[in-house]
Amino acid sequence: DGIVRDATILSAIGIGPDSRRSLLGVSVALSEAEVHWRAFLDNMVRRGLRGVQFITSDDHAGLGAARRAVFGGVTWQRCQFHLAQNAIHHAPSNAIRSVIGSELRAVWNAKDMDAANIELRLLVQRYAKIAPALSQWLERNVPEGLAVFSLPEHHRLKMRTSNPIERTVQQEIKRRTVKVRVFPSTDALLRLVSAVLVEIDPRPFQAQYQQAQAQKARDEAQLKNSQLDLERYTLLWQQDSISKQTYDTQRASVEQLKATVQADQAQVDNARLQLDYATVRAPISGRPGARLV
Repeated sequence: DGIVRDATILSAIGIGPDSRRSLLGVSVALSEAEVHWRAFLDNMVRRGLRGVQFITSDDHAGLGAARRAVFGGVTWQRCQFHLAQNAIHHAPSNAIRSVIGSELRAVWNAKDMDAANIELRLLVQRYAKIAPALSQWLERNVPEGLAVFSLPEHHRLKMRTSNPIERTVQQEIKRRTVKVRVFPSTDALLRLVSAVLVEIDPRPFQAQYQQAQAQKARDEAQLKNSQLDLERYTLLWQQDSISKQTYDTQRASVEQLKATVQADQAQVDNARLQLDYATVRAPISGRPGARLV
């Protein structure tokens, strides 16, 4: 009809028992209103989606209403990343905004649900007097981000936030569609989006993975060298050939490099995770490929 309208892409991914990710569905809608999300979820059920046990998403009103209607008995995990961003917006001062994210990470990274609840209580008490509105918001909302502790530990990393679908799927869709800007029809938009989602180019993620491995190898070599130096310094210090300060400095250097190698390993794990996300499958009804996207 010659009128340009906004459109949104609705998509969902699933994590199977083997911790691998699969694309469950993608759709073009006029908005993220409940009616569109509900139609999207209903369509996946009609196509054969069964056995949903856990859902992770942000606290979008339309999606939340549709989720409760279609998957009412399924455990819901509120995205921890979006929760932290929301907490920053509720912080009353720059000083609190600068630390609330790291304070919430102490809750997210707790070893189990009991430890997470203890960390949350301490956080709520910390702000009860200096920022009562924030304290009340944390007490009401943060528990919605703790459902992930009910999962086996090897599933928690992939299910704690909705960032994987936003970073590797939605960002790739945006990168492709922004070049076209105006599509002649929703079918044309869906065809491009479906083609993108069959396989996301893994080369950037492969490069990041290799870079993280190289950084770790370099720091491990420096650590090994520093440990050998510490052995020599220990002998020299015992012989009163060097000062205690020189010995302590070398020992601190070793500890610092150990921490660096641990951080490198975390970067390697994250890069490997992103690389794994580059391959997308549509497993519903057992037929892989673009046909079911």
